[in-house]
Amino acid sequence: MSDFNAVIANTCVNVWHKFEGKGSLRFLEKSSRTVFAGIVLRDDSETPPKFHCISIGSGTKCLPQSRLTEEGDALHDSHAEVLARRGAVRWLIEEWSRLSDQSPSGSLTKWLIRAPSGLVALKDSVSMHLYVSSIPCGDASMLALALDQDPTVAALKDSGSRSDVQEGTAVRGRDNYFAFGALRTKPGRADSMPSISMSCSDKILKWALLGIQGAVASLRFQPMYLSSIIISGVPVGNRNTAVGECERAFSPYRRLQRRMFAPSTVLRVSDSSSAFDSAWKFEPFAYHRVEIGFTDVEFPASRGDRFCNESIAWNAHGQLEILVNGRTQGSLGASKRRKLPTLSRAAIRSLLGEYNWVITREGMRYNATKQSSSAYQAARAQLMASGGPLEGWIVTQEDRKI
Repeated sequence: MSDFNAVIANTCVNVWHKFEGKGSLRFLEKSSRTVFAGIVLRDDSETPPKFHCISIGSGTKCLPQSRLTEEGDALHDSHAEVLARRGAVRWLIEEWSRLSDQSPSGSLTKWLIRAPSGLVALKDSVSMHLYVSSIPCGDASMLALALDQDPTVAALKDSGSRSDVQEGTAVRGRDNYFAFGALRTKPGRADSMPSISMSCSDKILKWALLGIQGAVASLRFQPMYLSSIIISGVPVGNRNTAVGECERAFSPYRRLQRRMFAPSTVLRVSDSSSAFDSAWKFEPFAYHRVEIGFTDVEFPASRGDRFCNESIAWNAHGQLEILVNGRTQGSLGASKRRKLPTLSRAAIRSLLGEYNWVITREGMRYNATKQSSSAYQAARAQLMASGGPLEGWIVTQEDRKI
């Protein structure tokens, strides 16, 4: 397993090195630090298995609530894991375009197959894996953060009790260290403007339930789930503890320690996922347990003294983008027209228009297209309902001008 973990990590880090060698990452000073993530496909139909990195992202920033845009022209969340996932979705959409609507069932690209349902899926021999250069922010990293803090600082940030967190609400950032299992917004300085972006731990939990493809892509794809998450930067002596923390954070029944839609019934850690599955049935969605692994492969920019402001985003069908405050760096030229980040909602909407998806209906907004994915929306609503594992999820204003 450790060799496999190293291959996944190196497959992603080698893409970083490629751009580093071309001078594309000049913004990154020697003292800079960032978090890096990538998504890799593994094809076991070949011997040895073939690994293909479809997206990478780096970054630790997100926009505060006061700076969210209504036009969909900026990325609200530029954390590495989120950028890697958005890049993977764009890669899937562009890979989908190679499958003609007239292609018979079973026709495929190198990685995808058209299922009998007409939706596109990963080939049976293909699995999807996420590499991250540190433990994802939010619930998965709270114990490590609490143990690493100066006691005085920790006392200021922690009330010391899970019961101090109001049910059905998300905790802000790193407040209430020991409120394990709570949904959280992205972390930030105590004096920073608050964000309403959910933590990476919470988003990974959502992906384990609904797939990484999201609502719009669910109109064309079967749910696509991560098989494993490979993490670097965790000392060997801390890995057993880190596995337990991640398994709680990315599991619906271990996260909140209660049976879904029956808050008075405790679902014990030893219970199998079948108890959750029997309570939550929304075909074709089903909870997929994510295997947690670690690697000694080190990401080059993980040891600096300060976090850099820039983020990067890339997918295997596109070019590298450098982002600042959710927008493409240097994109405002002589024409004064800003180039859209390729992972922004506005850019994805434009891409889907080219491929004649339902989004091209006259006057139909992006959010209306998301809502037309009825099975996804019904499953999402139940997960976020009272007693659900995503209860307290902050839903941003959806009525956008796109």
